[in-house]
Amino acid sequence: WAAPVLMLIAFLFKPWVLPLPGVMCFYAWSRHPGEYRKLLKLLWPVMAAGCAGALLVMGMTFRDLSVSGGGGAPDFRYVLRYFGAAVWPFSLNPIHPRPVWGSLLPELAWGAVLAAGLWCAAGRSRERLRVSLLFTLAFLGTALPVLTSGGFTNADYCDRYNFLLSAVAWCWIGVAGGRYFRRFPRVSAWAAGILLAGCLLTDLVYLETFSDTRLLFGRAAAADRPAPKALEGLALVAVNRSDPGLLHQAGALFLAQQPFQPESRRKTYSDMGTLLTRLARSMAGEAAAGRELAAYLAADVPRDYYTPEAFLPPAYSLAAGRLIQDGNAAEAAALLELQLKRKAGDAYQLHFSSGLAGFLTKDFERARREWRAALELRPGDARLRENLKRAEAMP
Repeated sequence: WAAPVLMLIAFLFKPWVLPLPGVMCFYAWSRHPGEYRKLLKLLWPVMAAGCAGALLVMGMTFRDLSVSGGGGAPDFRYVLRYFGAAVWPFSLNPIHPRPVWGSLLPELAWGAVLAAGLWCAAGRSRERLRVSLLFTLAFLGTALPVLTSGGFTNADYCDRYNFLLSAVAWCWIGVAGGRYFRRFPRVSAWAAGILLAGCLLTDLVYLETFSDTRLLFGRAAAADRPAPKALEGLALVAVNRSDPGLLHQAGALFLAQQPFQPESRRKTYSDMGTLLTRLARSMAGEAAAGRELAAYLAADVPRDYYTPEAFLPPAYSLAAGRLIQDGNAAEAAALLELQLKRKAGDAYQLHFSSGLAGFLTKDFERARREWRAALELRPGDARLRENLKRAEAMP
């Protein structure tokens, strides 16, 4: 009883524990094949904990990852694609792109060959056929967020939870191929060696790409139909590195992909592309770009962005900074007040903007109060300390 209780607690901390009940069932079955009463007695607490954990994770996590709330019609081609990728990916992509089925035919064929091989491995044994059916249902259930890509997005689910698909696939391979591994040990050893060498070679090929976030998101964004998460990841790298060229590239990609999106997402792509390109121009120091960005942000027009908390605060900050450089302190203060009204940012960013608005309007008491509050949140911020020192020197 201790194992399922601890496992249930572990689910609350990390969904990575979810494959463990399946691995435990696989281990128990390999030790006691055919002893169903014994297996049921051993495993029912484990399976109960696993089902409860799956419901907890779906309730707490998958709902947050969803980009749209509606459910889509299941597309079962995803099953073959991710089944093949779980064993050996043809082309690693950290954030899976939207499907362009013509280019995915090799991946679909590879997945179909693997699935057919596992079903053939069952032979005419009624017991092994039942096991294959059970694993097929388990894989379909695990892939549900991929299949219903309206409620759960393909990109988000596979980016974070494809290890669940891999766990089911490899347990199935272990069960289906067990008797062949014992019957042909040399062939099995050679096959395992070739697979290991292929995995190591794949790691070597992609090592540089996956060691740099710019290369990683750049690869994800270079797909025919990149997921929005890939494009916003590329934009976030550009913001963090103050790279206007890369930021403009991310914005241009959003605008270029806008015509290929469903009607419900086109405005989001358009708004994101416009914001990022204007932010890039302002970051590059183009003449009048800061004022244009400020006018865009100040417009009372409903707009829709992916992760606005990541891109709106630097946009307000940069636009206000450009206005201050041009001698328009009053306009900068008004823009910062608008940011505060719209709550565009986290607690630190809002305290900082409020302090700057106070400093620009000569309300130095407000500036000191807000910047002290911001300093409590980020005590190591040298720029903030310098600003606070200036405010404290004022009457």
